[in-house]
Amino acid sequence: MGSLGKTEESLGRLGWVWDGMVWVRTYSVVASRVLRPNQVFHVAVSSHGTEGDVQVSAEVGGEQDSGNIILLRQIADLQPDSTQVLKFEVCLILLRVWFV
Repeated sequence: MGSLGKTEESLGRLGWVWDGMVWVRTYSVVASRVLRPNQVFHVAVSSHGTEGDVQVSAEVGGEQDSGNIILLRQIADLQPDSTQVLKFEVCLILLRVWFV
């Protein structure tokens, strides 16, 4: 992430009930709000409080000046309580990240 852009963090919680117990996983996503063409775009995804590996799917995409649509996806396996930085090399407009 460049020093010219602001950084935005998104926090989320996923929960399940298993045999009367509530199990909650939390994740966070940190990425720049400023997207520039011909630059590497970094997305940091973290898992918090997980008991096992978590698979993360991150998509970045948008519309080029020519009208063409770009959509790139990366899938990463996160170990419990870890962070991974995903790198995308395109001009971007939209960022979506979710845990599978």
